[in-house]
Amino acid sequence: MAYITKRGSSYSVRYTYEDEHGKSCDKWESFPTKEEAVKRQKQIEHELATGNFLIPSTVTVAEFLMDWLPKQCNKHKWAPKTYQSNLALIQNLIIPYIGEMQMQKLRPGSMGSGASLLIPKKL
Repeated sequence: MAYITKRGSSYSVRYTYEDEHGKSCDKWESFPTKEEAVKRQKQIEHELATGNFLIPSTVTVAEFLMDWLPKQCNKHKWAPKTYQSNLALIQNLIIPYIGEMQMQKLRPGSMGSGASLLIPKKL
């Protein structure tokens, strides 16, 4: 359940969720207008009811990829050369551009013009 509270000149939505360890956590999000707060409240309640709620996290793209890559290597039984090639691609082509970005803030347009550097040019 999410609740709206007026705090000064803004409106806050407060909701409770369980983190990845099953611990109950409270989260506050502030909005300049009541309409925006109501919209977010409805979105949160819908996500919680349908099981699509994404737990707030500060994991960066670099942290995620450096954790994900060895798991993929073990899962698919990659050869050492395949692992090294994929690691080099991540370290040289992804992390310098969006490595410090939080995963939850990553959007399709996040790389901006950096994506054009990764696309081979036709001669």
